[in-house]
Amino acid sequence: MDKKAQVTIFVIIAILIIAAVSLFFLLKSSIGEKSKYPAEIEPIYNHISTCLKDSSIKGLNFIATQGGYYKAPEALSKDCFDKKLVFYYLNSREYIPTTKKIEHEMNDYLLNYLGDCFDLNYYRKQGYNITEKNFSISTKVNAENLNIKMDYPLVISKRETKVSLKNFNSEITFNTKKFLDSSKELVEDYSKNPEFICLSCIANTENKYNLNIEAGSLDLSGENITLFSISDKEQKLNQELKWKFIVE
Repeated sequence: MDKKAQVTIFVIIAILIIAAVSLFFLLKSSIGEKSKYPAEIEPIYNHISTCLKDSSIKGLNFIATQGGYYKAPEALSKDCFDKKLVFYYLNSREYIPTTKKIEHEMNDYLLNYLGDCFDLNYYRKQGYNITEKNFSISTKVNAENLNIKMDYPLVISKRETKVSLKNFNSEITFNTKKFLDSSKELVEDYSKNPEFICLSCIANTENKYNLNIEAGSLDLSGENITLFSISDKEQKLNQELKWKFIVE
């Protein structure tokens, strides 16, 4: 056998080996992605998971426009259409919420709105037997995301299939600390010369945190206040989120 034929054989063998390895990992990946729930139960699991994800994003957008609150404190807020604008600086004092407070507010929002989203009666009409208990929510603010865990005990059966569900999770990529830290800097700069908007201070904070920051005067019920609106240049949500607060 000449050298050219030997090279050809080696090339063919190499191609077959590469193809076999690729097929192995492809099959392994497909198996790994297989749902852990029976096909009849998976639509309900996906429906609840989608509700949790979508409601979490809506909740985050809602509390962001209210400075981190679902139910804004009356003494620290002003009505603005269907939302509340919250004071971060009032009577020479700072009122910036903690991450723990934001976690609590997210929990309250989801506890109030998630139930309507689930609406499992549609599946009951499709022949599913579903028993459920009250759900609970736990939000954790991490460095780069919000992790929402839901404990929702369910027993679902249809024909010969019966499955118990309980744990659902949703993760939103969002740097809460960036917004709180930048808000604190803006408030501290403002407090040095109240009623004066320091444009150079805003520019410094924008560059430091890679943000877009808008500030302007606003008349609410005859009272002139300053509104700050912050958005992230690295936004990863489908819609732009704006973190808003006011100062006296």
